[in-house]
Amino acid sequence: VKYEVDKVSGYLRVDRPQRTSSTPPMLYGFIPRTLCAARVATLSPAATSADGDPLDICVLSERPIDRAEVVLDARVIGGLQMLDSGEAPSPLRLWWARRDDASVIDSVEISGLPHGTESNPPAWDPVGGVVVAYDAGNAVLRAWRLEGDEMVPLWRRDGFAHAAHLILYPDTRELVVQDWRQAEALRRPAVRRLLRPALQLLGHLSLVRRNGLAFGSDQLVVVDLDTGEDRARVDIPSPCQAYLFPIPGFGRDVYYQSVTTIARAGLA
Repeated sequence: VKYEVDKVSGYLRVDRPQRTSSTPPMLYGFIPRTLCAARVATLSPAATSADGDPLDICVLSERPIDRAEVVLDARVIGGLQMLDSGEAPSPLRLWWARRDDASVIDSVEISGLPHGTESNPPAWDPVGGVVVAYDAGNAVLRAWRLEGDEMVPLWRRDGFAHAAHLILYPDTRELVVQDWRQAEALRRPAVRRLLRPALQLLGHLSLVRRNGLAFGSDQLVVVDLDTGEDRARVDIPSPCQAYLFPIPGFGRDVYYQSVTTIARAGLA
């Protein structure tokens, strides 16, 4: 179930049912007494309107906070431009800032390609100073190493269609990602944009949904964090790309979920 704050009463209300968990993997909320209205919408050239809600915020905390509906003080270290349509004409950028000096802030392009999409935060390796981000709209997975105050390119994987949260194991230098596999023509952003209306209509047909694996399937991939090379791959029988929250298991296993499929994969 998805919850929203009722603007009139201030209480939480049930907004709508949903197939996924309403608990995000990090502290997520909104900034009180803010409003995404016309003036905020002008900051995004691709926006046609504002959503009329308070500004969203994700908070990083060194201490666990296991209660909801709390107020806390936070320092803004960066921002992400998000559109409900999931598309923006300018290339996506990865932003970073120092916690001890708010004047030091920088950004790099993730793929350098237009019409990118990213729905989840990057992965950070505190041991080796490696950060990994992705552009799902253009199927690019990329890593940098933070050296001083500079993001130095480390590796890049083109044609790697990841869309969910990244799982990082600093001790074994492993990164667990997903890679959506389908016909080469369907992986091209221009072709996907052209076919999207027809595919959305076909998706309502039960016959098409039952035979979705013919259009593509997902894979779980273990990638070397320092080189970007594959260590292992396994097919997941999901007829749609995962953009939800995979989680690590109790050993060398990972739990995968999409809107149609839940799977457990182990690494020997």
